[in-house]
Amino acid sequence: MKYLLRGLQAPPKQSAWQLSILPCLLGVCYFLSVQPAFNSIGQMAFQLGSAALGGLAVTLAALLLPGGLRACALGLNGFFASMLTWALLAQWQAQKAAGSPGGWIYIFYYDRPMAVLAVAAAAVAPLLCLRLLLPRKHSSEELRRNFASAFRIAAVGFSALYLGLLFYGFFLVRLESTGYDLLAPNWVPFQMVQYYFVRMKEAPWEAYEDWTYFFGNLLVLFPAGFLLRGLLRQKTWVALLLPAAFSLLMELGQLVFHFGHCDVDDWILNTFGAALGVAAAWLLNALRKRLTHGEETSLF
Repeated sequence: MKYLLRGLQAPPKQSAWQLSILPCLLGVCYFLSVQPAFNSIGQMAFQLGSAALGGLAVTLAALLLPGGLRACALGLNGFFASMLTWALLAQWQAQKAAGSPGGWIYIFYYDRPMAVLAVAAAAVAPLLCLRLLLPRKHSSEELRRNFASAFRIAAVGFSALYLGLLFYGFFLVRLESTGYDLLAPNWVPFQMVQYYFVRMKEAPWEAYEDWTYFFGNLLVLFPAGFLLRGLLRQKTWVALLLPAAFSLLMELGQLVFHFGHCDVDDWILNTFGAALGVAAAWLLNALRKRLTHGEETSLF
């Protein structure tokens, strides 16, 4: 516990190592954690598992070092910045090389953002668990501020990545979609969801794209619900309504401007994923309140 508390506390005087070198090294380690997933397209279980294990290992190692908590948050921001920069530049180069209008060009497909999300989730998970289970005798005001600061730092970087990838997925990859034969809109609830499950049941190892579409749509707005309800402390109905409205606008935009496939099941999965995020944030707060007998009402 002594070494762990040393990693959670901010040293009175932070050296250049703690302020810049350690966060940069952690950012590189998080970046390396996702590379096996990027090089294993088509193997979703390995992609997500390797990314999660890598992110978890980097965070656990960092927490044994003085000032590790803040360094993790800064390192994650470096990782998020590198992923967003790489995705946008690679996509721009691909669009430029394509020359004439053609089909959509996906350099950063559904599986790659999910691998990045797996690294981020696994990296933050031990921090959330430590904050949740921290004994009251060690839960000083200073330590709570350190956790809150680290969560805010990581949330800023993640939000930039998140909004950048939404821009990427809904606009950038579709710049060259002129003349692309779009599917007719689907207004029948659960029609595509049922199709996904049938495909995944009949040929689970051949339904890679169905897995990515299903879980991609389910998880894409999970962070929005979690951040709105948890870190931003919005009311539950606001945290549910905003992602649902955003998803609806995206689906109707695809229908009106012909840059994608309008599907009611996408909206259902997006909204349900956001609701799962809201539920996760609410549950963590409720558990912390119970464990502290009402002394603390929020984990963040």
